[in-house]
Order: sequence, then C-alpha cells, then structure tokens
Amino acid sequence: MMIKGKTLQKFIQEISGIAEQQCGEQFSVITRSIRNERERLLNSVWDKERILADSDSSIKLHIFREIDFDTIITYSASYLEKPDYLNFLFTIAEQCLKYLEFDKAERLFNLLVIRYKKETTPEMQAKAHHRLGKIYFYKSRLDLAVIELDKSLKLFNKIGDTEGIATVTVARGILSIEQNETARGETLLKEARAIAEKEKYSNLLTTIDMNLGNLYHLRGDWDIAMEHFQRVIDVAARTENDDTLARVYNSIAIIYKSTRQYSDALEHIRKSVAIADKINNQYLKGLSYLVEAEVLCLQSDFSAATAILTTAFSIFSEVGDRLSMAEAYKIYGMINRQQRHYDIAFSFFENSMRINSEYDNLLNLGETYVELAETQRQDGDFFKAEESLKAAIDCFKKIKAVTRIKHLKSSKN
Repeated sequence: MMIKGKTLQKFIQEISGIAEQQCGEQFSVITRSIRNERERLLNSVWDKERILADSDSSIKLHIFREIDFDTIITYSASYLEKPDYLNFLFTIAEQCLKYLEFDKAERLFNLLVIRYKKETTPEMQAKAHHRLGKIYFYKSRLDLAVIELDKSLKLFNKIGDTEGIATVTVARGILSIEQNETARGETLLKEARAIAEKEKYSNLLTTIDMNLGNLYHLRGDWDIAMEHFQRVIDVAARTENDDTLARVYNSIAIIYKSTRQYSDALEHIRKSVAIADKINNQYLKGLSYLVEAEVLCLQSDFSAATAILTTAFSIFSEVGDRLSMAEAYKIYGMINRQQRHYDIAFSFFENSMRINSEYDNLLNLGETYVELAETQRQDGDFFKAEESLKAAIDCFKKIKAVTRIKHLKSSKN
C-alpha cells in the first residue's frame, strides 16, 4: 500500500530507527550519505529531463522512501550476523504490517520461510507463516491464508508451543467463519478458548470473545454478541489495548446500526476512529468509515456519507481488501437509491454482488440482495424485488443466520 505524506515519513523513520539501533551509528551515517547523494543525482536528472515537475513532489517523496526501505534491508545484511539479520527482517516485517505495507511484509516473511528456511528457527518459521496467513486474509486471498495457517499450526504443534497453537486455532476459526463454515468456526474458537482459559492467556481470550461476538452478530443474535463485546471492552480498557478497543467499538457500532440506534452507532464509531488515529491504523479507520458512511446515508446526509465512503474505498483499494471494497459498493448503491438514482444504484449493487460471489461471502452477498430488493421495490419492479429477497434468504440459510431470516420474513408481512 502506498503510504502518503506524514504517515510515509513516520514509517521510514521508525524503520530507520530500528536499523540504527541494531546495526549501529556507522550504518546510519553511511546510508544517510548514500541517500543524500542519490536524491541529489535523481533530482538533477528529473529536472534536466523534465521527468517530474515540482508539483510531483509527493511522487518524488514516495520514490525516495521506497528506495530508502530497500537500501536499509540490503545494507543491514553487511552489519549483522546471520541470526541477528533474520531477527531484524522479522522485526521490520512486523512494522510493515503495523503500517499496512502488506506487500513489503509479505516479501520479507516469504524471505524467511523460503530463502532462509534452513537458517531460521521452527518458532520463527511458525510465526512467519501465521503472519502470511493474516496478510492473505486481509487481501481476501482465503485459499492462501488456509495454506499458511495450516503450515504454522503444524510447526507450533511440532515444537509444542501451546500459545502458538491456540493463536493459530483462533485464526483458523475466523477464517472458517469467513468461508461460511460458521459451525466449524465456532468449534475452533471454543477449542482455542479451552486452551487459553487453562493457560491463562488473557489477551487471547479477549481476541476469542471479540470473534465470538462477531459470529453472533453475523447470525443476528445482537444481545449475545453485545455480551461478548462488553467483556472485550472491560479487558482492553484495563490493559490499554488500543487496537482491540478500536475494533470492539467498531463492532458495537455495527450492532447499533443494525438495530437502528444511529446516535449510539456514531458515538462508538468516533471512539474507534479517535483510537485508530492515535495508533496510526489506517485500516481500522477505514472499517469505521464504512459504518459511519452507512449510518449517515440512513440519516440522509448523502454528501458527508459519500465523502467518508470514498476515503474508506481508497484505503481498501490500496490494501487490496476486495471484500471491504464490495461493502463500499453496497453503500454507494444505498446512497444513490436514497437520491432516486436507481440505475447508478443498480450498477453499484452489481459490483458488490460480483465481488462477494467471487469470494463466496454469503453474509455480505445476502445484505446486498436485501438492499437491491428495496431499490427494485422503490423502482416499481415488485417481482424482481421478491426474487432478490429470496436470494438473500438463501444466503442467510447457508450461514445459519436464523434471526436475520426471521426479520426478513416478518418485514415482508
């Protein structure tokens, strides 16, 4: 993902700081000297050949910082012993994940599990495969995520790392839910809970509660979901786990949106965004913006909804999160329906359904069919609206979202 402006600068500054700490001051002196000379020469060529104008300063900045990153990775190998260099690569890859630089993180973790496979410890291999599973999950490459998580679980089992086993079991549970295998996902999460409770892995228990809450939300069991989310808030606030706190506020906002408590939804969205700003997590901010845009649409604030939604779309587009882009298309469709731009709304819903069908995301597909049905009804095509509602119910049946089906059937009567 291209990180722009201050965030890009902060990313490189943090990477440079880690490199100086591990490689020494001489490393920083030499790489700074190389950087200054390189930038002087490139600027000279660009000016002479009129390749980039002064107005292209953001492009120049991005190119320079990309080169800085590659230079740090390359030169650090000469300043560190091999075990230290491999630990350094892992640390940098983790920072890339933090700043949503998924392509860089993927490249570094793959270096560790492929090129340096024989030189890394089984524990590092297991962790790297786990992180690759997370990256592919965010990129909606669920097939690759399964492969990486299975490799990670096998390695953690081999070395007897109980916490690693529980952590990857949670990830496999989440992935199963995403693949519409909700019963299996619930079983895996509860298996992980049994391990976490026995070993007193408090942070992991919070993650499990978070995802069980999301599962019950998926099914439409709002009250049970809220119980799990409240437990997450209690622990995350006490331990100052900002990332988890931002996520749970966003999840609670979705429940309030679903139950039409819009003021409460916006209150929790803004809490989530404030924390995401604090920890500089653009992806989390994008997730909150999706919910905020839908709430603003439902409140008929179409201009603000469109602006916020476009910001979210750009984040997911750069990350490569196709499923979140599909959700954005659905909301674009809702905004245009509310403004009676039915043809435009239909085109957005078609984009959303195509992506959700491609990734077999039945929850989002079913929700999009519901919105499509309402648009068809408003446009006077009651037969197509009935067919779309049936399609939505079929989607919800496959993921056992019984409460959602009951709500749809009652709203038709």
